[in-house]
Amino acid sequence: MTRKIALTFQEADVTAIAELLEMGAPETCRAIWGALSTPIGNMATHASFAGREVNIPIPEGRRTFDGEEVPAENQTLFPLPGEVLWHYFPPHSEVGVHEEVYNISVVYGRDTRMFLPAGWVAHNVFARIVENLDSFAEMCRRIKTEGPKVIVIRRAED
Repeated sequence: MTRKIALTFQEADVTAIAELLEMGAPETCRAIWGALSTPIGNMATHASFAGREVNIPIPEGRRTFDGEEVPAENQTLFPLPGEVLWHYFPPHSEVGVHEEVYNISVVYGRDTRMFLPAGWVAHNVFARIVENLDSFAEMCRRIKTEGPKVIVIRRAED
């Protein structure tokens, strides 16, 4: 049975369901699934350089794994709409980033690329949205003009 996660915009009660890609990214899925033993909520922000992507950092108190121990697997520079990605940024990896960053990204549209001020940064693709991408994408678009919104990520029940 394929494990799934739910990503919910709280203010609008819009939820997308994503299937974990355990064959392609087993260690990433293990780490994220473990972190979701209880739901994680945080402010989602819109990407500045990558395109149609929103970023949800895993808060410091909810990190149940070491980001440096999650290997590169199922990586891409050019994700597709509906793909859910993971990346770890060590402290001081970019100008102005002094703390480590545990980041989940959701790609909601075409022509997205994993390009940051420091250059190309491959991300692990660990899940794919299989339900309600259109409504979820509309909420992602709103982040670009309205500002950050809370997204809660949890294990999905069948």
